[in-house]
Order: sequence, then structure tokens, then C-alpha cells
Amino acid sequence: MRKMLLRRTAAGKALALSALLVLALPGTAYANTVGVTVKTPGATMGPGSAFSEISTDAACSSGLVSGGGINQAIGTGTSSNGNKINGTSPSPDGSTEYTGSTGVVGTDVTHWLGIGGSGGAVNASFSSTPYAMCFSSSLINHTQVVMNKLAGPTSSGTVGLVTATCPANTRLLGGGARITPASVGSLKPIASFPTFNDSAHGFGQKAAADGETNPDSWTAVGWNGGGGNSNNTTYAYAICSGNNINVAGATVKVRHSEVSGPTAATSGPDRHRRLRRQRREAGRRRRRDQRGQCHDHELHRPRIRGRPPQRQLPQRLRRHPRRRRHHQRRPLDGLHPHRRGQFAEHLLRRLGALRRRRRLTRRRAPFPFPCLFPIPFPFPEYPRLDPR
Repeated sequence: MRKMLLRRTAAGKALALSALLVLALPGTAYANTVGVTVKTPGATMGPGSAFSEISTDAACSSGLVSGGGINQAIGTGTSSNGNKINGTSPSPDGSTEYTGSTGVVGTDVTHWLGIGGSGGAVNASFSSTPYAMCFSSSLINHTQVVMNKLAGPTSSGTVGLVTATCPANTRLLGGGARITPASVGSLKPIASFPTFNDSAHGFGQKAAADGETNPDSWTAVGWNGGGGNSNNTTYAYAICSGNNINVAGATVKVRHSEVSGPTAATSGPDRHRRLRRQRREAGRRRRRDQRGQCHDHELHRPRIRGRPPQRQLPQRLRRHPRRRRHHQRRPLDGLHPHRRGQFAEHLLRRLGALRRRRRLTRRRAPFPFPCLFPIPFPFPEYPRLDPR
């Protein structure tokens, strides 16, 4: 029996492996291995919106389901971090889930669900592919599903561990995990493994080692990495043999393997680079507004009334206002609009002072009739007072 893993591989996909049952029949001199067939309908795209999930189903056309898993395509870039597994669990009909009362919740199930979820980011490449491990022989002709659940994890940065244990005189065949609700983007199952309900394994807290035989329980671990929610729930499912099967000579052996990684973070533009790009774009829009031009997202807006249309320059010269040819230069081209107004006022003041000085210093013509006044000729010049 292989341990079910919920992990992301280096290729950017999450894969949950299923169980392998080795059965030794009593009264015979050889071990008979129960055969299984993998069934999958293929990939289902989604989820397409944030904080949601999709449910996919793999059905056994013949034989009972012993376990299953899910494979996810997450795309590339930082948005790939939004994809996650919400569950891999048995179902009686391909859509109904066992989330009610605990204990034995179903028998002889033939469907396995792969439930993919999303956090705050989505990617068009998101997809989920469910897999069902179906018995291809009649040696195991009855199964039962045992479910156990835990309210949690409810606070940020905590885990919730729950274990489902098979009834006495039965054998564990496989298992799964599930978390709810889908609206909590940071909630996800991070472990799902066979174990023993004894003190040596912490009553389900420690996974069965490679080569151990006849585990009796399946453990699911939920993780809440972000905000808490009082409705968070973690479910564990154990697929067990039926009550009417003689398991005295049956042996189930655990097999698992480990891979290292991932060792690198998701590639993509970091936050500071994105902020710098946003500031540059905002600056370009502000400068275009000052020149009376409109940018792409404002092409449908009419020009503000009263704003004079300005000559459109080539993009090469538009970025550098001072880089104009000599015959295109104007006196105020190189100044900021506010400085242009101040400089214009300064020029007007200088021009007014020059005009006043000319009026004060220019010579007046002599009086045409000097004999009418006892004033000696030539008529003296008096400065003209400025009426201002």
C-alpha cells in the first residue's frame, strides 16, 4: 500500500498517489496480489474565479474503488500560487460528498472525487484531473467508507489533524482528505497518509513507515495559512474492507517514496518591481495630461472645453521636450508650465517699466503762444506725472 501524498512537484503540478494492496490468501502456498486499474476522465479546466472550487469525478466502470488522487496544472508566474487542492475523497455517485455524521458513511463506492480550489489569484491554465484506483478482481467484493472530521484549523498559521479508523477485523485499503469551505483561500490539506491508532504512532499523528504492515487508520492534515474562519473543517476518509470478508490471512504493506524540493520560489515580477512600473505609468499619464493629450483608456472621453489643441510631436521628441531642433525652439519651451507663467509676468513688468521711463524722459514741445504768459522763452520742461 502506498502512502497518498498531496504535494507540488518541480514541474508545477500536484499529484496524489493511491494505494496498493497485497493480499495473501489463507491455505495457499503463494501470495495473490489484488489487481487494480487506474481510471480518469481527463483534465477539467478551472477554477476560473478567486476563492472557488471545482469538483471532478473518476468512476470505476467495473469493480470497487480502493483509493484515488488528483493531478493539477497550475500554469506559470505568481498567479500559479493561487491554485490548491481542496480534496480527494470517495463519493457514492460522483457528486455527493460524505460531510455529515462521522463513522461508516458508505459501502461499495465506485467514484472518486478530485476537488481543485483557488485562492486570491487565478490562472487560465488551472485544471484538475481526478484518478480512481479500481479493483480488477473479485477478491475484494465489499468495501466501506469511514469518515471522521475536525472543526479547524480556525486560526492563522495552525493545523488541524483528524484520523479515521477502520472497524475491527477489517483491512485499510486507501484513504483521502477534504477541507471546507472553499471561500477561505489559505485553507488546504497538506498531508494525507496511512497510520496506526496506537501510541507508537501518536494515535494517527505519525505516518506508517515504509514496509510496515496492516495499518488500520488514515490521517488528514489541514493547514490555514491566512485569515481564520470558525467554519473551517478538515475531513479524513478511510477505505476499508467489508465486514463479511475474512482477513485473517490478508496482509497490507505500506510503500512510499520521498522527493526533495521545491527549492526555489515561484518566478515572476516581485512587488517592488511592479510598484515601480505603476509609478512610471502614472507619471507618463500625468505628463500627457499636462500637454493636453489623451491616453489609451481615455480616448472615449471628449477633450476638456477651453483647452487649446497643441501640436502633436513625434514620440521621440515627446519624451524629451528640450530636444527640439533650433528652428522649432520657442522662448518658453524649456520651462515648466508654472515657470512659464511667472516668466511671462516678469516680462510684462519689465515692459511696463520701460514704457513709463520713456514717458518720463521724452521732451515736450514748447508752448505755441509765449507772449500771453510772463514766462521767458523757451518754455521750461516739466516732468509729466504718471496718472497711475
